[in-house]
Amino acid sequence: MNGTTLQIRGYHCDAYGHVNNARYLELLEEARWSFLEPAVKEKFFDTRDLLFIVVNINISYKKPLVPTQVVDIEITDVTYNNKSMIVRQT
Repeated sequence: MNGTTLQIRGYHCDAYGHVNNARYLELLEEARWSFLEPAVKEKFFDTRDLLFIVVNINISYKKPLVPTQVVDIEITDVTYNNKSMIVRQT
């Protein structure tokens, strides 16, 4: 659907040399905002009195990310109704 390419930096990593689990949330957030940027620019949320608030996150860690690695975070599925939106990222 939609993807964001990010490079892993040293500040994303912990003392073990891989991305700290809390930093994954920041990387995923960056990709979500990139995905939503056109709607934000068009004031889609503002004109409808909508807020974009994360209330639940589930992460399945597959393998470590390390400095200088380039990752593609894809938005693979979006479902929504009048009260919520579910975004699947890989």
